[in-house]
Amino acid sequence: MKSNKFALAAILLWVATVAVFAWFFVRGSTVAGSDNRTAVVLGASERDLVLSEMQTGCAIIACGRHGCCR
Repeated sequence: MKSNKFALAAILLWVATVAVFAWFFVRGSTVAGSDNRTAVVLGASERDLVLSEMQTGCAIIACGRHGCCR
């Protein structure tokens, strides 16, 4: 009987964790833009990281398109 309580507590903790992550994934930190689009609020370091990842992705795509990666 004691293991059933432990299992139930573990499942409830797992469900709570998934719910919190889902809430932040769906809600996040956003504001309404002036053109009715959703703008994601980022800090300076997060913004720099996202921009560098986008630039790397664009460079890989351009390299593959022009055949310079071979």
